[in-house]
Amino acid sequence: MLATAALDLTLAEFNALPAHASYRLLADLLRRAPEAEAAYLPSPPTPCPFIEQIEHDLGVPPTR
Repeated sequence: MLATAALDLTLAEFNALPAHASYRLLADLLRRAPEAEAAYLPSPPTPCPFIEQIEHDLGVPPTR
Protein backbone atom coordinates (compact mmCIF):
# COMPACT_ATOMS: atom_id res chain seq x y z
CA MET A 1 0.00 0.00 0.00
CA LEU A 2 1.45 3.32 -1.08
CA ALA A 3 -1.21 5.79 0.06
CA THR A 4 -4.73 5.95 1.44
CA ALA A 5 -7.52 8.49 1.51
CA ALA A 6 -11.11 8.57 2.69
CA LEU A 7 -14.13 10.79 2.39
CA ASP A 8 -15.30 9.82 5.92
CA LEU A 9 -19.00 10.20 5.16
CA THR A 10 -22.17 8.36 6.04
CA LEU A 11 -23.76 6.36 3.23
CA ALA A 12 -26.43 9.03 2.80
CA GLU A 13 -23.78 11.76 2.58
CA PHE A 14 -21.73 9.69 0.13
CA ASN A 15 -24.74 9.05 -2.10
CA ALA A 16 -25.48 12.79 -2.18
CA LEU A 17 -22.03 13.63 -3.56
CA PRO A 18 -21.53 14.22 -7.25
CA ALA A 19 -19.56 11.43 -8.94
CA HIS A 20 -16.62 13.73 -9.59
CA ALA A 21 -15.93 14.04 -5.82
CA SER A 22 -14.67 10.44 -5.61
CA TYR A 23 -12.86 10.79 -8.92
CA ARG A 24 -11.06 13.91 -7.67
CA LEU A 25 -10.07 12.15 -4.42
CA LEU A 26 -8.60 9.25 -6.38
CA ALA A 27 -6.79 11.53 -8.82
CA ASP A 28 -5.21 13.45 -5.93
CA LEU A 29 -4.22 10.19 -4.25
CA LEU A 30 -2.58 8.86 -7.41
CA ARG A 31 -0.63 12.09 -7.82
CA ARG A 32 0.80 11.44 -4.34
CA ALA A 33 1.72 7.86 -5.29
CA PRO A 34 2.58 7.91 -9.00
CA GLU A 35 4.23 4.49 -8.77
CA ALA A 36 0.85 2.86 -7.96
CA GLU A 37 -0.11 0.04 -10.31
CA ALA A 38 -3.77 -0.17 -9.28
CA ALA A 39 -6.32 1.55 -7.08
CA TYR A 40 -8.77 -0.19 -4.75
CA LEU A 41 -12.11 1.59 -4.45
CA PRO A 42 -14.22 0.23 -1.60
CA SER A 43 -17.69 1.56 -2.14
CA PRO A 44 -21.35 0.88 -1.59
CA PRO A 45 -23.09 -1.32 -4.12
CA THR A 46 -23.99 1.59 -6.37
CA PRO A 47 -22.70 1.95 -9.91
CA CYS A 48 -19.46 3.86 -10.18
CA PRO A 49 -19.89 6.00 -13.30
CA PHE A 50 -16.20 6.74 -13.81
CA ILE A 51 -14.45 3.37 -13.48
CA GLU A 52 -13.36 3.27 -17.14
CA GLN A 53 -12.54 6.98 -17.13
CA ILE A 54 -10.07 6.49 -14.24
CA GLU A 55 -8.02 3.97 -16.17
CA HIS A 56 -8.15 6.08 -19.33
CA ASP A 57 -7.25 9.39 -17.65
CA LEU A 58 -4.91 8.22 -14.91
CA GLY A 59 -3.45 5.03 -16.39
CA VAL A 60 -4.28 2.94 -13.33
CA PRO A 61 -6.86 0.16 -13.32
CA PRO A 62 -9.35 0.55 -10.45
CA THR A 63 -10.68 -2.49 -8.60
CA ARG A 64 -13.76 -2.77 -6.40
